[in-house]
Amino acid sequence: MSLLNLVALAEETYDTTNADAAAAAVVTGIGAFFMIFMLIAVVIGIFTLWMLIDSIIRQDADFPQGQPKIMWILLILFIPFASIAYFFMVKRAGKKAPAAAPAPEAPKE
Repeated sequence: MSLLNLVALAEETYDTTNADAAAAAVVTGIGAFFMIFMLIAVVIGIFTLWMLIDSIIRQDADFPQGQPKIMWILLILFIPFASIAYFFMVKRAGKKAPAAAPAPEAPKE
C-alpha cells in the first residue's frame, strides 16, 4: 500500500466534527501561551545574565552604601528577579551624574 493510498484511507475514515475544531483551538491556545511564556523567560534570562555580568565587572566602590559586590552576585544567582532590584538600586543609580561642584571664584585683585 502506497503512501497516497494511506492518506486517502485516512481521509475517508476520519470525520471532522465541531469537537475536533474545539480541540484544535485549545491546543493552539496552549501553544500560543507556551510561546509567549518562553519569550518572556528568554528575555528575563538575558536580562539576568546582563545584570550578573555588570555586577562582576563593576568596581567595589561603585556599589551604593558600601554593599559588598559578592552579595549582589549571590543574590542575582540564587534569588529570582533579584536582577530587577540590582538594576534599580545599583545600575541605574550609578548612571546619575553627581552634583557638580561649584565653580571656583576668580581671584580678586
